[in-house]
Amino acid sequence: TTTPVLFFTRLITHFCAPTFVFLAGTSAYLSKQAMNDVARTKSFLIKRGLWLVVMEFTLINFALWADPKFRTFIFQVIAAIGFSFVILAFMLKWSNKALLATGLIIICGHDALALIPGIQQSVLAKVLGPLFVSMPIPLGFGRLMILAYPVIPWLGIMLVGYAAGTVFERKDGER
Repeated sequence: TTTPVLFFTRLITHFCAPTFVFLAGTSAYLSKQAMNDVARTKSFLIKRGLWLVVMEFTLINFALWADPKFRTFIFQVIAAIGFSFVILAFMLKWSNKALLATGLIIICGHDALALIPGIQQSVLAKVLGPLFVSMPIPLGFGRLMILAYPVIPWLGIMLVGYAAGTVFERKDGER
């Protein structure tokens, strides 16, 4: 049970993060087109992605927890975008069709992995699980990381946004 205000607040937030990640992918595409240099774009995306991850685990986490000992880290949308930028940087030479197909397969199929018999008890699931599913991960020494935004599903959204960049590309003579 919930109040109408809380319900609509949660409903709106379900659109914000996916839209933000989709548009981050679109901006990466437009940035690559403007630079017209894959190596420079790759370097830019890696640096930008790593900075976003650093910001998430320092400034944003400190703002959330106000804990100077950083005992709890939360992996949220900024870190997911950062890691997705880094992964995208290594996929820049793929065709837009391949990126779109990969993104759509991830979006539509990442939850289907749980349907494979015995997969959830496998070593592979324990190792790769954090890339696909939200979960807490004990880091030892009294520290905890909470994966609120697992990388792979958000990478799928970014790849689709990147592929959609062609829709937003300026044609010759347009401002």
